[in-house]
Amino acid sequence: MQKKSSDLKILKIAYDPDFPPLSFMAGSESRGEIIELVRKIVGRIGYEAEFVPHSLSDHAKVIEKKQAHAIAFKAMVPHFKTIYDLSSPLAMTGSAWFATKSKPWPDDPVPGTGRVTTPISGPVFARLEQLFPDLKRVGSDNYAESLAMVVNGEADVAALNFHIASHLAERDYPAVFNLPMKPYEELALAFAVAKGDPLDILDEFNDAPSDVVAEGGSAKMDSAVR
Repeated sequence: MQKKSSDLKILKIAYDPDFPPLSFMAGSESRGEIIELVRKIVGRIGYEAEFVPHSLSDHAKVIEKKQAHAIAFKAMVPHFKTIYDLSSPLAMTGSAWFATKSKPWPDDPVPGTGRVTTPISGPVFARLEQLFPDLKRVGSDNYAESLAMVVNGEADVAALNFHIASHLAERDYPAVFNLPMKPYEELALAFAVAKGDPLDILDEFNDAPSDVVAEGGSAKMDSAVR
């Protein structure tokens, strides 16, 4: 493999440490379904993956300041495509509504008005304005804050990743939330690097998943791709 930096052997990959089941910390170890898939792919293209935990709100800054070479996964939405270069899809997930059982939120049709919270730095904030312009967006710093705002009555519903928020809601607020049956919008997840792909790794990264998946290394999600 040709690397732009011939002595670079360890690829630092940032991820959110509280995004189960996709990425999380287990003691001092980086774990999760996408983490394991990315680890296998990176190994196939000649690097050792070093996963470094950073909160969602810090991902763009981490890449800009070169504190990491890549992000383990980002949603393939127009906003992120302006910030990162993205790989081919790794797996499918989606955005879903999270409301409490005491104040349900319909999946369809969506009410014309209401307060919806989601992290400002995530992929959903801008997308909400496009899909549901009459809803009032209430930004948060992270998933924990969004869920807390719904429980405290500061928002009527949270719009969050279907897989991640389902785990967090059950873990932090057991039996409080109506867990969604499916996303209201599907989203693909991709490996992300700085614009311009400075290490020139995306082409080989994109070629690796097919045989990694064949060996059982794909993300164990509802609809893993490739």
